[in-house]
Amino acid sequence: MFKNTLRYFDFGYYLRFAGLFFLFFLTYTFVIAASAPTGTYYPFVDHYLNFPLVIRYAVLNTGHFLLSLIGYNTTVLDDRLISQDGFSFLQMAWACYGLGLKSFWIAFVCAHQMKLKQKVYWSVIGVITVFLLNCIRVVVMMISMVDKWTIAEYLGTNAHDLFNYLCYAALLGLIFIFYAKTKNNQHPKSLVLAKV
Repeated sequence: MFKNTLRYFDFGYYLRFAGLFFLFFLTYTFVIAASAPTGTYYPFVDHYLNFPLVIRYAVLNTGHFLLSLIGYNTTVLDDRLISQDGFSFLQMAWACYGLGLKSFWIAFVCAHQMKLKQKVYWSVIGVITVFLLNCIRVVVMMISMVDKWTIAEYLGTNAHDLFNYLCYAALLGLIFIFYAKTKNNQHPKSLVLAKV
């Protein structure tokens, strides 16, 4: 019975997924560590490969733009989003960039046996979803600081955990959509196992 159960699992997929996830995770961890002025610093990495800095810039400036649309004036200064009065500011640490979530999604998609075009398409959808949720989080947090209400008080959790819950729920929804849209493009081995 155990052998019959095992044949329905694609261990190659799980190995590819784990390998890709750790590759992406370690890559962005290395870039962040090598770009930091403290510790081991590599100027080349900081100047030419610092993609987390681009993500932070994009999230904060998109949040700034969205806040301006609803009447909240803010300023972006390095890793901070500052309210008009200067009393409230949101500092974005590297753990808030959503890189772990993006690594998970890209590894999930790329571990599947499908055409490169499909992998790029689905990877971009997941990355944009996490990015937009992060921008919305920045907006909600800045509004909560300016209007003096705390997320923990109203929702019973902190902003970081809430962001993770929402992103994993969104990625779970994307996984269902991914399988619904790609079920006809499954790897031949999967189709054979499904018929047995």
